[in-house]
Amino acid sequence: MATLYPFSPALDALLANPPACGRGRHHWLFRIAAKLHAAQWKPEKIQEGLTAICTDRGWADRAGKTILDIVAKLSGSNPADHANPLRIDWPAPNDDARAARYSFPPLFDPDEGTNAAPADVLPALFPNDPLVCVGWDVNRFSTLPLSAILPNAHVAPFIVANPMISERAPNGSARSLANATPRHLRRHLVVEFDTGETREQQAAVLSSLSTPAMPLVLAVWSGGKSIHGWFDVSATDCGNALRLFRFAVWLGCDESLFDMSKLVRMPGGTRADGSRQTILHFAPKEKR
Repeated sequence: MATLYPFSPALDALLANPPACGRGRHHWLFRIAAKLHAAQWKPEKIQEGLTAICTDRGWADRAGKTILDIVAKLSGSNPADHANPLRIDWPAPNDDARAARYSFPPLFDPDEGTNAAPADVLPALFPNDPLVCVGWDVNRFSTLPLSAILPNAHVAPFIVANPMISERAPNGSARSLANATPRHLRRHLVVEFDTGETREQQAAVLSSLSTPAMPLVLAVWSGGKSIHGWFDVSATDCGNALRLFRFAVWLGCDESLFDMSKLVRMPGGTRADGSRQTILHFAPKEKR
């Protein structure tokens, strides 16, 4: 582990307890950066420190753009202001509670994928041709009307699960919280359990979270080791959506997916290694 100074007891404790993959690494890095910022560290030194941590832990997927985004959010602000108003204190995961849901009847067969492409599902998930952000790789994004995205969406690995409000944020970025949908207008919550379960167990846990008010409308195989479950929360208020996600975090889901600008796997898209991100389940509300 990289050694960062000056330590505070809180920072010392934070550094001693890094999360596992899928357990909120982005949020953990942001908390470290905020404490360094409050200790008057310069942005370039914060960037160096976070890069050292990611290098030491083998977190190549959290280096680069993730660190630059964190530093950009902190730069130019008063350290005293950085309690992070968007921060939520998530519950600790309970592996036993998650395992108790393995016997829940799944809403879909995790081994029987469909041949559906992005063009078959995105218009129902994003009606009325809104602005949509697609990630062509982890550091390259486009925010354009859905109709402009659809012809090439099948080769993209990533998408933001809710519409965007403008093509660019004030800083020029095509993907940031500044041009993402506000939380109170969220359409979809995406839940992923990257915790080592089989596909059958993941399907059961995701299915157990589905309710008439917040149904599981889409399940996407990541092409790697996890299933992304999309829940339609457009008919409920943000308080109920938060309660659903807090419960999912308690069961062990990736808490970083609550971020309104977070990239998730494109339904029917393609990973960088050519693996297909198969659509396992699609049941939009109007078809239920």
